[in-house]
Amino acid sequence: MAFLTLNFVACSDDDDNDPVTIEGRGFNIDQTFNVTNKDNTAEVIVNIATEKGIENLIVKIESPVLTEDVLNAVNLPKEFDLANPASEELAQTLIGFGLLSKDKKIKGSTETTFDVSQFMPLLGGFENPGPHKFILTVKDSAGNNLSKTLTVYFPNLKK
Repeated sequence: MAFLTLNFVACSDDDDNDPVTIEGRGFNIDQTFNVTNKDNTAEVIVNIATEKGIENLIVKIESPVLTEDVLNAVNLPKEFDLANPASEELAQTLIGFGLLSKDKKIKGSTETTFDVSQFMPLLGGFENPGPHKFILTVKDSAGNNLSKTLTVYFPNLKK
């Protein structure tokens, strides 16, 4: 006597969805972003999304010119959490730099952007090609983590 067993497996196009994503808008965040315009302008926006809501969005700055002293002079630490600013003073600084909005909270939202476009002329003005790194670490409310490094380089500047 022979038995036949059939197993069915459901397939879905959603199988490749990650709980946390960090992606460059129009560029591959895993590759260096080269700013080549003569006026050192560029649109440098990172899209961040989570299924469960953002708990932390930590930014760490590593740059040959954005040293701790330079950043402290403008009340910005080398590492900060955009979803949970450490103080009201830091929150106001981040709002002033356009990294936070008065009207939109990052904590609990399922998507946000990290836009450093406005800093490209400033970084290029230091006449140091870099690399200038923004290490982004996102943790969602379910405990999922993802880190990506946005690396910006100015190849037209001489070291």
